[in-house]
This record gives sequence, C-alpha cells and structure tokens, in this order.
Amino acid sequence: MNTTIALIISVVIAFGITAGLGFIIIPWLRKLKFGQTILEIGPSWHKSKQGTPNMGGLMFIVGIILSFAATCITVHLTGGSLESEYSALLNGRELVLLIAGLVLALGCGLVGFTDDFTKIKLKRNEGLSPKQKTLGQLIMTVGYILTLWLSHNTSWYVPFIGTVNFEKNIFTAIIFWVLSFFIVYGCVNSVNLTDGIDGLCSSVTTTVAIAFIVIGFIQNFTGLKIFAGAL
Repeated sequence: MNTTIALIISVVIAFGITAGLGFIIIPWLRKLKFGQTILEIGPSWHKSKQGTPNMGGLMFIVGIILSFAATCITVHLTGGSLESEYSALLNGRELVLLIAGLVLALGCGLVGFTDDFTKIKLKRNEGLSPKQKTLGQLIMTVGYILTLWLSHNTSWYVPFIGTVNFEKNIFTAIIFWVLSFFIVYGCVNSVNLTDGIDGLCSSVTTTVAIAFIVIGFIQNFTGLKIFAGAL
C-alpha cells in the first residue's frame, strides 16, 4: 500500500471516530453533569466556561487507538511494511519503540482521566494530588526509558559530534537515563502547561503531529506517519 494512502486512511479514521463519539460522549457527560468547575481566582470571562464537560479526551484516546490499529492491520494485509528504510539498523525494533510510545501516551492519558474523574466524583476543581500525578507520570516515563534501554536503542545523533552510543560504560549510561528522563518527563508536562479551556492542546498536538509526519516521509517510516496521522 502507498504510504500516503495509509496516512490519509489514518487521519480519516481518527477524525471520523473522534467526531462521531463527540456526538455521543459530550451530551452524555453533560447529562451526568461531568462539567468543569472554574476557580474564583481566574479571569471573569472564564466563568462562561463553567460546566464545560470533563473527560472529553476519551474521544481522542479511542480514536487514536482504533485508527492506529485499523490502519496498521490494513497495511499489513496489503503486503506493506510499517518500518522505515533504516529498519535493518534496528533489527526490527522500530515497531516495539513505536508501540512503546503509544503506551506512554495512553498511560499519561489515563493519569489525566483519573484526575478529571476525581474532580467530578468529589465535586471539586482539584483532582489527583501533585504527588499522585507525579507518581503516575514517573511510572510511565521510567517504563518507556526502560523499553529503550532493553531494546538497545541508546544511540543518539548529536549535531556537530556524530552518533553517540550511551551503552559504552556506566558514565554514559547515567547520562542516557538522566537526559531521557528530562526529555520525556518534560514533554509530558509541557502539554499540561499549554493545555487549557480553549483547546490549546489540540493546536499544539496538530503542530507536533505534522512535524512527525514530515519526519516519517523523510525516513520513509510508515508506522510513524500512521501514528502521527492518528493524533
């Protein structure tokens, strides 16, 4: 299958499922009064957002999972490959890393879902405590980095230096874990900083998804394009 067609299929399925679920989930959440409580300390115009349904991210999570799975299965059944032209260098580990990234995203989404559900259940603006959120994010971050380490995907290309293998000794291993932790954990929380009541997260996600689609075309990495398209 042509990779561009696979990308289009991924985008169409994700959009269709998410939009379709929106007509079902949003009215259902409103009926259950699963709405956002606006703090008094915020701007006065935020009050108009009172009651905006929480947990709407369920639509996107389901859309991403089903779109990614359906498109990957379609590509496989039509004899296509989900890996890139560099797959030989990773000995078939690309898909493992891709799925690990999906699990990381879904795991962090689960933390957010639990946070929203707690707000609704307890009828307050604050959901999980900072410690609880941090613990959930730490578990997902460490699990993802451990997957990278166990799959020996520890070589990075550093501009002006070249490819660096962080498995050479204990010192480079520590550098790998520290840098990976700050990058992954930082990216996870950067979404929290940009997300808001006016859909800021969607615009940021779209920008990042387009960037990864471009990278997928450059490396001819079908799996990455499908994943980014599903976002």
